[in-house]
Parts: sequence; structure tokens; C-alpha cells
Amino acid sequence: MENAYVEIVGPEHFIEGFQVFNCQAIPVRDGAGAMAGVLSISVRKHEAGHRLREIMLCAAHGIEMELLAARLEEELKQALVVGGQLEEALERLLGDILQAQAGVRLRLAFAAEQLSFDRLTHARDLLALVTTILERFRLHAALWRELARDEPAASRPVPLDALVHDLLELLQTEASMRNVEVVLHDIEPLVIEADPNTLSRTVFRHLLGAMRAARGGAMQVDLRRNADGAELHILPIPGPGLTRESLAPWKLVVPGRLILSPDLGDGIAGAWLSS
Repeated sequence: MENAYVEIVGPEHFIEGFQVFNCQAIPVRDGAGAMAGVLSISVRKHEAGHRLREIMLCAAHGIEMELLAARLEEELKQALVVGGQLEEALERLLGDILQAQAGVRLRLAFAAEQLSFDRLTHARDLLALVTTILERFRLHAALWRELARDEPAASRPVPLDALVHDLLELLQTEASMRNVEVVLHDIEPLVIEADPNTLSRTVFRHLLGAMRAARGGAMQVDLRRNADGAELHILPIPGPGLTRESLAPWKLVVPGRLILSPDLGDGIAGAWLSS
């Protein structure tokens, strides 16, 4: 068994007599994580069973991705009904998800075709790529839901540097459309105790606003710690021909006190606890 994947090999009675068969199955979960069904297949050739294993795993994850995307789309639509400054960006993010979905389906289909022609090494490389894409999709989908929710969540440790990286990755399409170069100047590893939903939305709004102000230019991002808490500095640098009135960095301060973690060494932030 691997990641809930089950493979059974044993004798089965066929018309010609008892022969070895291979049965494979993997559960499929819906957008809420509940069991939605089981994807299974039985074959008589053990070699074919090995080939089908990767297809089964990726196909199941692909189905889960479809269900997750459907749920996410509904949540985003509900968020857009409420209104707010994030409408345009959330709509684009949803488009990114659906585009990624289509790309994964194409790769799965091509990998299956490669397997049918015994090009096993190439197909495995493709399937590994699909798996990586699906993992990123799942991580991003969780962040989409946090951005779409207005209700607060229980405080927990949040790696602020990782959050900044993830949000900038989500905004790649926005940056490309506005021709903005994102420069990560100085990002310190910081962990804060905070409501992840509120924190994600706040940082997202700051990054999105600065990106819009920097159209055709660049956006420099710095994350530092100080005596009072963490500071996120975002400097929009508009392109040629655009107004350059306010070039002061946008500063988001997260108040807190620094707790040094002994196992991380002197001078390294182990946690930021809210004041």
C-alpha cells in the first residue's frame, strides 16, 4: 500500500483455468476530502499491472483535482458576490487553475500514449512531472480558499517568508500581464503566530496593489525582522512614461516579539508570537 494505493496479486479462476491476476485500486476523494469512490482495474499480466500503476495514481489525482477545482470555483464565485478589491485578481487566479487543469490532462493523455508504445522511461518522466504539478496545485488550491474566505481562522505558526513566495507565485500571471519584474531583494526566514486567512489576504492585497502601481516596471520585495516584529517592504517602481510620484516602500508591519529557537542557532528566528 502506498498513499492509499493498493495492489493485490493472486490466483484467479479464468476460463482457461487458474492464472495469476493483478488487481489495483485507489480511493478518490472529493473537494472536501471525503471519499467519493474507488478507481480500480484488474489485469491478467503482471507486467501490465506495473505499467498501469503510475497511470492509476495520476488518474485518481486528476479526478480529485477536477472535484477540488469545482469546489474551489464555487467558493470563489461566492466570494465575488460579496464584492471587494480582489475580484479581478481572483478571476484571473481561477483561470490559472483551469488552465493548469487542462495542461495536466494533456500530459496524462500523452503519458498513456507513451506507455502504449513501450516508451516507459519517457512516460515515467512525464508522470513524475504531472505529480509535481498536482502537488503544487493542491498547495495553491489551499491558498486560494484562504484568500476567498472572509471569516477568521484560529491562530497558528505561519512561515511568513514561504507565504510571500507562494503569493508571488500565484501572481505570476498578474505580473506578466502588467509587465512587472518581481525582485526578491532580502527575504529573511520568519515564522509568526497569526490567523492564516487574515494574514494571507492582507499580504496579498499589498502585493497586488504594488504590482498594479508598478506597471511596466519592477517591484522589489524585502522581508526583515526588527525589535518590534516583522516588516514587509514592497517598493513599486513604475515603468517609463508612468507617474513616479510615490516611490516610498509600502510597509506592512506584523507586531510581535522574537523567540529564539535553540536548535536553529543564535540569531535565527524560531517563532514570532503576536503581542
